[in-house]
Amino acid sequence: MKKTLFFTFFVVLFFPSFIEKENISVQPKTRNFSGEFLFKWIDLHLEMIKYVQGYTPPVASRTIGYNYLALYESVVPGMPEYKSLNYHFKYSRNMPIPDLTVEYYWPASATSSLAHMLRRLFPLAPEKYVNQIDSLEKSDSLHFINSISEEVLARSFQFGRDIAETIFTYGATDGGEYAYTRNFPSTYTAPAAPGLWVPTPSSMQPVFNYRSAMQPYWGNNRPFLEINIMNDLMQLPPPVYSVDTTSILYGEAKAVCDQVKYGTSDEKKIAIYWADDVGTYSPGGHSLAIAKIILDNKNADLALSAEVLAKIGMAVSDAFINCFKNKYTYNLLRPITYIRDHIDPDWNTVIGTPPFPEYPSCHSTQSAAAAQVLTHYFGKKVSFTDNSKSDKNYAPRRFRNFYAFAQEAAISRFYGGVHYRFSCNLGYDSGLKIGDNIATFSFRK
Repeated sequence: MKKTLFFTFFVVLFFPSFIEKENISVQPKTRNFSGEFLFKWIDLHLEMIKYVQGYTPPVASRTIGYNYLALYESVVPGMPEYKSLNYHFKYSRNMPIPDLTVEYYWPASATSSLAHMLRRLFPLAPEKYVNQIDSLEKSDSLHFINSISEEVLARSFQFGRDIAETIFTYGATDGGEYAYTRNFPSTYTAPAAPGLWVPTPSSMQPVFNYRSAMQPYWGNNRPFLEINIMNDLMQLPPPVYSVDTTSILYGEAKAVCDQVKYGTSDEKKIAIYWADDVGTYSPGGHSLAIAKIILDNKNADLALSAEVLAKIGMAVSDAFINCFKNKYTYNLLRPITYIRDHIDPDWNTVIGTPPFPEYPSCHSTQSAAAAQVLTHYFGKKVSFTDNSKSDKNYAPRRFRNFYAFAQEAAISRFYGGVHYRFSCNLGYDSGLKIGDNIATFSFRK
């Protein structure tokens, strides 16, 4: 008897990792579950971005970042080779930790986390969406109860909610918590000088017509990875403002002017397809929709889905912070302003001109960041069809790899007349670096 007690004491004292591994081994592994049930939650998230007031592209990207980070944290205890990111982000000293001596059902934790995060991230959502969240959560729970006891379901749901609340509370300190209520802050006065941005006409998108600057302080928000707003990821100054017909900026503006006048019908279709402005799921949402397509094509399990979605969210969120930091550093005027003042007063864009400075292109930055993450996980030779806009009668578009979709998204802004070509190219290059930083940030132990 004494020998047995001594041995037990010795194991607990000197080999706690042994106990931890034994506890984890009794849990169902996250990878044993399909990630398919997540798609309904992604669809609901995208619909809410479209139709809940206030979720402009940068604000939408933030919801993508936190929603899927919480998803990852809600299922990572069932991923023995992986770790919580609390060690890096320091969400809370009281980070919820599951009792691994009892059973959890990780799909239930995921559902509960996603439901709670959508409620918290969209607090002013119309009752229609509140009911949809409740209904989807109930539907999942009725499905799960066929496989587990009510006790396990309740425990798993509680863990998911606790994780989501912890991540939401952490996010509330990033600078963007109430951004959906203050997209156009009256406290900001745009600098005035030749060559600087001014509110622009947008007959293609009247809701933005001559609006004051959107989210001028977004670049001050806390990124997921600090490296994504450090010096080597800040843009060099754009071409010097000049109206001389031999200047670089004049040549760039003339190229935009001619592109819109003489561009092909296919190029105009590309511009419209990737516009992703008001009434859509936003550029970041488009990247999320593509990630969903790839996870579906690959029959991804819950563990892989959670990891990829977390990194897609972090990538598009950091891309918007980086991009807006650059935009309001340089405050470069839009092509429509330059062209109407110095080349053709009657010229117009193909798509709406967003109400913020020109340089660089956020479409280009966030698309490249997402493409880099997807390439990291699935390779350079994965072709796919983007049919995410089929419900709006857009023809599906086929891409030979992830970089191809990002390159098309980038050049679409030039085709549409809302960006100079250099803004698209340099934004794309920055996005690749941001995506690489996120992709190589290890979630493994």
